[in-house]
Amino acid sequence: MIFLNPNFKSDDTPHNLKDWFDLIKESIDNPEHPKVNLKNRVIKKVVKLIEDDNLTPEERRAAKIAVATEKTRLLVERKAEARGEKIANLKTAQKMIAEGFEVEMISEMTGLDVDTLNQLEKESYGGELGNLSH
Repeated sequence: MIFLNPNFKSDDTPHNLKDWFDLIKESIDNPEHPKVNLKNRVIKKVVKLIEDDNLTPEERRAAKIAVATEKTRLLVERKAEARGEKIANLKTAQKMIAEGFEVEMISEMTGLDVDTLNQLEKESYGGELGNLSH
């Protein structure tokens, strides 16, 4: 039979067990600022779970809202960036059409599909991007 006691470690104690002993001892003796081996992936995960468990329901809700808000911000930012890229490509395509480039070449250079370029070609003689920039 083997008894494990976090208070009695020696040089012969396997490293992973020392990490667990430290976690147990520190969580009891120093719960606010435990000194544990966060390089050990499992110990780091356990510490994170313990921290999450110490959140009040209000703090947990606030954390979830903060994460959702950040995800929403990133999504809106990506959509705005994509829209800006499309507008820039449409303007470039319009200039290329005015210079007489072939639609296939413009499609290859801008990434715009041929149908969009054909529509742009029809509208470009009016000098505006029309509905395509919206």
